[in-house]
Amino acid sequence: MFNSANVFERIGFASLEDLNSNEWKQIYELLNSYQEELCSYSVHSDDYIWPVRPLQNQTRPWEYPYAFSNIKKMSGRISSNKPIIADLGSGFTFFPYALARTLEMNVICIDNDDVPGRLYKKAKPLMDVGQGSLDFRQGDLELIPLESNSVDIAYSISVLEHLSNLEPVLMEINRILKDGGYFILTFDIDIQGNFDISPENWRLLRQMLDYHFV
Repeated sequence: MFNSANVFERIGFASLEDLNSNEWKQIYELLNSYQEELCSYSVHSDDYIWPVRPLQNQTRPWEYPYAFSNIKKMSGRISSNKPIIADLGSGFTFFPYALARTLEMNVICIDNDDVPGRLYKKAKPLMDVGQGSLDFRQGDLELIPLESNSVDIAYSISVLEHLSNLEPVLMEINRILKDGGYFILTFDIDIQGNFDISPENWRLLRQMLDYHFV
């Protein structure tokens, strides 16, 4: 048996059993409502190559609720009323809207592709951000277009496994975070070692994470 109260409060591999917890179901339903609302405005374009409904894609049904739960928890430890959040490798998704509206956060989306920026701009008059805010900045994660010590929480959902040079990216994330800031990370591990992050590369990544973060 698992303790549903702690289903998001650990590091490591997710289990299909976790998807039976009430906590996961509640967050998933909340996030799915944001996704369906965004899709209802039909702002996606043919040049956006990623899934229109990412919450149902691959491992995302777990990753987005995991990130949301931990961002919400970490925000309670931050003195600012409206924490500054950086979505690293954001693409164009419902998720920043959920953080801005539900948790009243100021979200800055960072992506090296200009298409998400155009879509966020197109959605701006349609998708409400409530008491929070949403901004997009185009840039590479090896040179994040944010000032040093300016971000309360940074998160990255299934991005780092696609990057070949992780050390400068982790250094940049460390740079932009305020003292006492938080970095929330999810990614896929290919246990057969054919692509993405292999078990060996995961061990190397853990060493880098231990070096740059507490």
